[in-house]
Amino acid sequence: MGALLLSVSAIIVSFSFLLAGNSLQSVVLGLRAGVEGFSPTVVGIMMAFYFAGFAIGSIAAPRVIARVGYIRAFAAFASAASGIFLLHPLWVDPLPWSVARFIVGFCFAGLYAVVEGWLNASSTNALRGRILSIYAAAIFFGYAVGPLLSNLGPVDGFFAFVLASMIVSFSLVPVTLADTQTPAETALTPINLKLFLELLKITPLGFVGAICIGVVQGSFLSLAPTFGGGVGFSPQTITYFISMSLFAGLFVQFPIGWLSDIFDRRKVIGAVAIIGGSASVAVAYYGLDATSSFTTIMVAAAIIGATIYPLYAIVAAYTNDWIEDDQRVSVASAMILLGAVGSMVGTLVISYLMEVVDPIAFVAAIGGTMVTLGVFAVFRSFMRDAPEHEIDYGYATAVMAPGTVPLDFSTPLEEIEDDEEEATEHKSREPDSGPTSALLSMGA
Repeated sequence: MGALLLSVSAIIVSFSFLLAGNSLQSVVLGLRAGVEGFSPTVVGIMMAFYFAGFAIGSIAAPRVIARVGYIRAFAAFASAASGIFLLHPLWVDPLPWSVARFIVGFCFAGLYAVVEGWLNASSTNALRGRILSIYAAAIFFGYAVGPLLSNLGPVDGFFAFVLASMIVSFSLVPVTLADTQTPAETALTPINLKLFLELLKITPLGFVGAICIGVVQGSFLSLAPTFGGGVGFSPQTITYFISMSLFAGLFVQFPIGWLSDIFDRRKVIGAVAIIGGSASVAVAYYGLDATSSFTTIMVAAAIIGATIYPLYAIVAAYTNDWIEDDQRVSVASAMILLGAVGSMVGTLVISYLMEVVDPIAFVAAIGGTMVTLGVFAVFRSFMRDAPEHEIDYGYATAVMAPGTVPLDFSTPLEEIEDDEEEATEHKSREPDSGPTSALLSMGA
C-alpha cells in the first residue's frame, strides 16, 4: 500500500490543486456575475454550459488520452483550463463566459478521465478501495479550500481569476516532475450511449438517483454564490457557506458508506435523502438570509452538504450490486452522463425559479429533489429483495462532485484472486493498524 500510494501521490496532489482552482473560479464567477448585475437565469445558463462541456468531454477524452498518453493529456487539459480562466476578466459578458464554461467543463472531464484511469491502471483490486478513499478525500479537500481563497482579494478585478489560473498552472508541477512509471492506457473505455435503457431496466433507482444527485450537487456548486448574493450574504459568508457544506460531506462520507455496506443501501439512501431534503425544505420555509446568525447559516450548510454529497457513492454502490463485471465501466459512464444532464437541467430550472419566485427557491428545490429521491428509494426497497454485497468495489467511498467517473473495476478474475491471496498473506503478517486504516479501507 505504501509503495502504491507513493507512486500515485503526485497525480492525487496535482488533481487536488486543480479542483481548488476550479472551485475558486466557479465561486468567483458567481460573485462577479452578481457585481455585474447578471440575473440568476443568466448565471444558471452560464453554469449549465460547464456540465454540457463535461458531458461531451467525457465521451471524447478517452480517445485523446489513448492517442497522447496520460501526462501529455493532463498537461494539455490543465493548460487550456488555466488559460480560459484568464478570459473572464478580459471579456465580461454572458456569451463568452458561457463558451468559456463549456471549454472548462470539457477540459475537466478529460482531467477526471486521466486521473481515474491512472489510478485504476496502477491499483490492484485488493488496494483499490483504499486508494479511492484517499482520492475522494483529496477531491473534497480541493473543492472545499478553493472558495476560501476568494477571500484573499476582490472579485471585481483580475486578482481572483489570476489566482485561480496560477493554482491550476502549479498543479502541473507534481505530475510532470514525478519520477513514476506511467501506466498503460488500458483502463480507458469509450462510453456506450445505448446503455441508458438497459441501466433503467436493471436498476431504476440507479438511473433516477444519478439524475437527482446531479441536480442537487451541480445546482448547489454552481448557484450557491448567486443564492448567497440574492439573500444578502457577504462574499466571505458565501465562501464559508460553500466550504462548510463540502467539509461536512467529507466527514460523513465514510460513516454513511459503511452503513450502506451493513444495511439495505436503498433504505440508507432513503433515510439520508429524506432527512436532508426535509431539513432543506424547513430551512427554505423559515428563511435563510443576511439576518440569520452565522451559526444558523453554517448549520444549514453542514446539513445540506452532509446529505447531498455522500449519496452518489451509495447509489453507485447499489447499482454495482446488480450488474456484471463486464458492465461496470459502461454503467459508470452512463451514470456520469446522467449526472451531467441532471446538473445541467437542474441548474437551468433552479436558477429560473430563483429569479421568478425568490432566491430561497434554491434551497427549496434542492430539498424537494432530495425528498423525491428518498421516497423513490424507499418505494424501490419494497419492490424486490436487496442484493447480497459479495464484493465491495469501493464505490461507497466514491464521490461525484461535480462529476467524477468511477474507476474501472473490470480486472480479470485471476488478478483478483492473486490480489486477495497477497492481501491475506500481508494481513497475517501485519499488526492491527487501528481506526485510521479501518476508515481508509472502508469499501476496499
